[in-house]
Amino acid sequence: MKKLISVIVILLFIGLAFAPSINANIQSDFVEFTTEVCSLNGGKQTVKLTQQQADEVESLFDSIREQLNTSESREQAEKIFKDAVVELDKYGLLGGLSIKQAQKLVSGGYNNPRMEEFLEKTRMGLRVKRNFFCLLAGNTDNTIFNGFLSNLLLVLSFLFIGFDVFVLLWMSSYYFSNFFPISVGHTISLGVHNVQWTYPANGWVYTIGIIGVRQWEGDIIGDIRQGILDDLIGITGFIGIKINDNIDSDEFYMGFALRVKINELD
Repeated sequence: MKKLISVIVILLFIGLAFAPSINANIQSDFVEFTTEVCSLNGGKQTVKLTQQQADEVESLFDSIREQLNTSESREQAEKIFKDAVVELDKYGLLGGLSIKQAQKLVSGGYNNPRMEEFLEKTRMGLRVKRNFFCLLAGNTDNTIFNGFLSNLLLVLSFLFIGFDVFVLLWMSSYYFSNFFPISVGHTISLGVHNVQWTYPANGWVYTIGIIGVRQWEGDIIGDIRQGILDDLIGITGFIGIKINDNIDSDEFYMGFALRVKINELD
């Protein structure tokens, strides 16, 4: 009996010794994805997916890009966005939104149609190397999102500078009166820099808006000047969702933007 007890104790110690490594192997089989809802009342949610599911999500991002590359109208792009939401929901990547809420968010369902009609009439006077009032999707690294409060302070600080002020004030007044104050949106900086160096973002961005279809890929940097600031901002007034796998710095984002101006680097 004493020998049996001794054997059991030894086996228990051996089991405890290997338990941490076994647990680590189990944990390593999962990939964390974080989804953030980019709106005034947005939220953030993290889910764990198996490596196979993570690969499927990455393939979904690639599929979205391929479909957008062949789309020829805003209606087609909107359908691609809505179908993508259904697929993302299968992996719990809607940040707590329902399918209908997410579809409305990413397809520009909260936007003011009267403003879009106004800009549509003036499109011939706008520069073609940018876009406005866009459905937008992208997958880039070195990408920084700034939320509602920073945007509001930026607008107040540079009240008399730029096209964005006009658009933001118009749309904000409309949404606040209709209890949808999410129109201020986020800014997205493409690339990071300091005094000594600049690293561009790398990846792709697709837009379809007032100017039609505009796409950028490869090494890119934002080119919107916000007053005296130059933060490599490439997108303003973004409303939608962004997803990161918490392993690399790539961000996938899909939604609506007021203004986009991006430069491709040779």
